Amino acid sequence: MSDAFDLAFFGQPGLGTWQDWTLKGSLVRSRRRYLDAHAPDRIAAIRSVIGPEARHYLEGDVLVSARLPYPPLVELDKQIVLLAMGGQVSGMRTLADEIAKFDLDGGLYRGLFRLIGGTLSMRVYAMAYQTYFQPGSVSVSEGNAESIITLNDVILPRYMCEFGFTGYLERMLRMARDERTVRHDCVHAGQRQCSWRVGDFRSLR
Repeated sequence: MSDAFDLAFFGQPGLGTWQDWTLKGSLVRSRRRYLDAHAPDRIAAIRSVIGPEARHYLEGDVLVSARLPYPPLVELDKQIVLLAMGGQVSGMRTLADEIAKFDLDGGLYRGLFRLIGGTLSMRVYAMAYQTYFQPGSVSVSEGNAESIITLNDVILPRYMCEFGFTGYLERMLRMARDERTVRHDCVHAGQRQCSWRVGDFRSLR
């Protein structure tokens, strides 16, 4: 595996605090759902190169509400990128979009996001983080020109931070009919913290 791929997927060597994390079972089940829809012919190849825990995740046979170790999902995600996404780490943005749509785009949530708008929907995003991941937290600050969502106390693998969280947030904004766009700052790119700025950046061009 090339150093360039590892940098794009994992991020800077030595950064990352995710090895002891847990995550919600719905994130695990989303991977098999994605593969069944987009790359069913690649499932066997992925299964052949991952360990037993990641293979269990690949089958998707876990409770939605279960709390599960995070590292096997990272192992599985790496092979999904390599074998089902053509090595393009940015493909994780589409997967995250589909997770948000599947988990949140039911009648109740759809109506709620349209009612509360983009500002409050980002506070729902902050709460969603702790539903999906432990430990860590997400905070939201509001300004006149933009809103800022900040990841606190933890460092994600770069692919999850840059594309996973971003794709999920972009879907939530669309659900709220919020036309603002997202810019991402990441510790893996030399920033002090990982954050997502939400604003009308088109006016700055």
